Amino acid sequence: MADEGELSALVCDNGSGMVKAGFAGDDQADWWKFRGDDQADRWKFRACTHLNTLLLLLLGYLAFHRPQFILGLGHRTRAKTVRFAIVTACSSNHAAENLDMLRSLADSRYGGIVSVYYMHKVDALDMAHAEFRLLQKYKLQLKKVKAQIKLQTLVIEEQERLDTYCFKPRVVQMFLRVFDDLDAFMWADSSTRFLGNPETWVSHVLEDGVGFAGRLGALGMGVNTHPATYAYLNVDRTKFKNFTEIAATYWIANLQSDVYKTVLAPWIACGVHNCLSCMAPPGSSRKLTKPRKGPPSTEYIVHRYDQSVLSILLYEWDWQSAGNIQIGNLKYIDVQKVSGSKTPLR
Repeated sequence: MADEGELSALVCDNGSGMVKAGFAGDDQADWWKFRGDDQADRWKFRACTHLNTLLLLLLGYLAFHRPQFILGLGHRTRAKTVRFAIVTACSSNHAAENLDMLRSLADSRYGGIVSVYYMHKVDALDMAHAEFRLLQKYKLQLKKVKAQIKLQTLVIEEQERLDTYCFKPRVVQMFLRVFDDLDAFMWADSSTRFLGNPETWVSHVLEDGVGFAGRLGALGMGVNTHPATYAYLNVDRTKFKNFTEIAATYWIANLQSDVYKTVLAPWIACGVHNCLSCMAPPGSSRKLTKPRKGPPSTEYIVHRYDQSVLSILLYEWDWQSAGNIQIGNLKYIDVQKVSGSKTPLR
């Protein structure tokens, strides 16, 4: 080839069976192209020899200095699918409200699964009972909601009356037994209205290592929990006097963290196995005896059942192990809480 800085002529030999091209002065052509249908795109060029040499030198350097890069070449790169689902529950008195929640979820373009537990008493299976007729109406309305809904019915036992809210931990327990390979899940009360796609929120939760995302409630921790619940959980309630309760209305749990072991498992045990001694102790009531009060607070005035226990366990987790709890951060959860329904179920 010509010396550096000199211009060389490009020589092309357009033969009958092969086209060859190269630079004037070289011993052989740099490119060949074979004619014919089966070989129309076969180009061979001598420059590949030099490129291969450079590539081998580069790989040798990386193998010695950056072995993790070489190991990564053997794996096909693909986006990881997040395993996420939503769980909710309702009874006949909140069925219409629950349908409104599911419609708002469908409007957010959420494409995952929603597990719905419809709660009723044993006699709800009696075709002559009003509860049975309401359930059938609910099912008809549910078919019109554009979402992947898994409907299950749940018989409420006497000890977990709906006013004790012990049903919620049992629903979560049953849900996680069915969906036992999730990365994260969301609980949503019937009063939840979605202002965005929860798949976006959960991706941020997982990427940022957030263990739990939710919102604050209205009451101080010193007034919203019966003393017997604090005693059962063996925690000093004076530690919580300056803290506000964490709402159990809607929240996201990152199951890649230790939130299940540290928070959800004892929360489930409290509601499922010890409902009337832990979550709903004797003398507890949701009826306010005095006006609402935020922190600082120490005088018990009302009990919040599942919310009280969840708040205690979350604060304890955060204090002991920095569980990365995000409360009120719209990056991780952005919904609206409403009361009542615009479309009553009749």
